[in-house]
Amino acid sequence: MQYSDRQIAEILQKIIAKARRELQIAREKETVNDVMERYGVTLEFEAIPVHNRSKILVFGALPGKISSYQAVVKDMGIPLECVEFESDYDKLTHYNTANLRDSLTYSDIIFGPHPHKEKGMGDVSSINAAIEKEPNRYPRVQNAGKSGELRFSVSNFKICLANTRYYESVVLG
Repeated sequence: MQYSDRQIAEILQKIIAKARRELQIAREKETVNDVMERYGVTLEFEAIPVHNRSKILVFGALPGKISSYQAVVKDMGIPLECVEFESDYDKLTHYNTANLRDSLTYSDIIFGPHPHKEKGMGDVSSINAAIEKEPNRYPRVQNAGKSGELRFSVSNFKICLANTRYYESVVLG
């Protein structure tokens, strides 16, 4: 169906009103983070700059072949050299996550299943806890999966890529 400019404007106003009501209710119930996650919205305090040499770190065990995920990267117009896969679960415990703090290399991290304790975490229990504690010191985080369960699939990987700062700034630019 083809919509006129007036109809599109009316649809947009209805969507905005619905989202405003949903956010007001979430504020009262203290579930704003759930609404933000549902819409793929993040609130950044002091954003780390994004440029065409920035990278997206994919951190977590991938089910299936890495080539399936690389195909998604290419299909979305992201150069393969701008996505770094750290997907060997056994090696992830030795990955020095302290390197992610104040990183100018990575604009984004997409988390999948990974060990709870990695090298370089200091007094925090996990990289996720460190990021929650100081979100402005780390790249933007996307969690692959639903309902707090970290799990990769090709379809949720594509959604995560579309919500990265890299994709928004460099590809869509």
